Formats: sequence, structure tokens, C-alpha cells
Amino acid sequence: MFKKNVSLGIMEKWMIQVTSGLESGQNLIVEGHRDVEDGQAVKVVHTVTETGEYSF
Repeated sequence: MFKKNVSLGIMEKWMIQVTSGLESGQNLIVEGHRDVEDGQAVKVVHTVTETGEYSF
């Protein structure tokens, strides 16, 4: 993992729209991100691949 700035759009409950700074296929840490350092290995516990029911 590496830290990267992203721009955010709509925020509704736990859903947050990333408007720029994230390429297709890249992962985003949404919980515990303050404790991660560049190059650190992380364990992915949940991935959303189909956004249908999660769309704004």
C-alpha cells in the first residue's frame, strides 16, 4: 500500500464518492487508514466490485 490524495464528492452515511485520484482496479482503505505506512502489507477483508446497489 501507499498513501495517495484523492478528491471526494458525495458523502452519504458510510458511502463516499471518490471523484479523482483513484484509478480503476486500485483499492482504497476506508477504515484504519491512519495507522498504515507506505509499503506496509495489509489484509483486504472486504472488496466491492459491483457498485449497483452502492451507487448514489
